Amino acid sequence: MGESTTIYPHPAKSDFNIKLADDGKYSVKIYDMTGREVKNLGEVKSNSKNINVPINLNAGKYLVNITKDGVSFTKDLLVK
Repeated sequence: MGESTTIYPHPAKSDFNIKLADDGKYSVKIYDMTGREVKNLGEVKSNSKNINVPINLNAGKYLVNITKDGVSFTKDLLVK
């Protein structure tokens, strides 16, 4: 599941998209590089295997944690 998931645009500005392998309900959390949670979107339902995530984060590198059915994986996010 994680290998087929992509985040774009990279780097992001005011929002980014998560392209997923399949539809369903996902939990999405964003962490800074110290491990502090900076955004918790809670449960998000994908639409056409895509989730649009509006962000208001300072420039820098973040980690996006995505969970579905107890399976969790993390992707890098660069905010410009």
